[in-house]
Amino acid sequence: MCTTVSMTDSIVSILDLPDEILFTIFKKLNNFDLLYSLLGIHRKLDNVACDIKFTQALDLTKISSKGAGNSRTNILLDRFCMYILPRIHNNVECLTVQACFVQRVLHASNYFNLRKITLVDLELNMAFHIFSGMLLVHSIPKK
Repeated sequence: MCTTVSMTDSIVSILDLPDEILFTIFKKLNNFDLLYSLLGIHRKLDNVACDIKFTQALDLTKISSKGAGNSRTNILLDRFCMYILPRIHNNVECLTVQACFVQRVLHASNYFNLRKITLVDLELNMAFHIFSGMLLVHSIPKK
C-alpha cells in the first residue's frame, strides 16, 4: 500500500537546516533585519546570526533619522542598543549609523575592534561638536 505525505504533514522547520544553509540564506538579508528579527528566538539562530560574517560590518541606517523622536524608532533603537549591540560588540569593525543616533549607539557598548565609522546625514553643528573635542585633545603639546 502506498501512502502519500502532503506538505501539511511535514514537520521540517528552519531549525532543522544545517548552519551552512542558514548562512547562505542569511547572507541575502540586511544584517540589521537579520539581527533584529532573529535574536532571542532560538539559540541556534542566535549563534548563526551573531556570527562575525553578519556582524563585522553593521549598517544601522534602517533606523531612519526622520523618526528620531517617535516611539517606534525609540523602540527599535532601544532593542538594538540594549540587547543586540552588547552581544556582538566585539565583532563590529565597521559601523554605519545616522549621525543623530551616534552617541546612543556608541554608548551602548565598547567596540574594541571598531576601525571605521560612517556617519550619515551629519550636520555641520554636530560635526563641530563631535570633532572639536578631538582637536583639543590632540593639540595639547606633549612635554
